[in-house]
Amino acid sequence: MRLLEEEDREKEKISEEYIRNLFTGKSGDSEASMADKERKLELLNEFLSDQFLERMSGLLLKQFTEKEQLLKLLLARYSDQQHSEMDAIKKSFKIQKDGLEAIKAVLPEHLYNEGLKALRLNEENLLRDVDLKI
Repeated sequence: MRLLEEEDREKEKISEEYIRNLFTGKSGDSEASMADKERKLELLNEFLSDQFLERMSGLLLKQFTEKEQLLKLLLARYSDQQHSEMDAIKKSFKIQKDGLEAIKAVLPEHLYNEGLKALRLNEENLLRDVDLKI
C-alpha cells in the first residue's frame, strides 16, 4: 500500500502542468543549450510513454476482466450442461430399473440380477463418459 502511495506521489510531481511549464519558455532565451533541450525532450518522452503505458494497462485490465467473466460464464454453462445430462441419465435408468422391478415376480432371480447388474454397469459407463466428455 505504501509503495502505491509513493508511486502516486511521484506521478503527481511530474504532471502535465509541469511539462507545459517546462516547455513554455521565452522564445528569446539564447542561453538554452542543446543539453537542456535534450533533457526536456527526454522528460517529455518519458511522460508521454508513461501516459501511454497507463492507458494500455487500463485497457489490458479491462480486457482481462471481460475474458475472466466470459470464462466464468462458459464454465457455468458447461457445469449446468453436465449436471442436466447426468440427471437425465439417472432418471432414464431409474425408469428402466422400475420396469425391471415390475417384472421381477415373473423373472427368475438370476435373470433379474443379471439385468440389474447390466443396468448399473451401463449407467455408470454413461455417467463416466459424460464426465470425461465435459
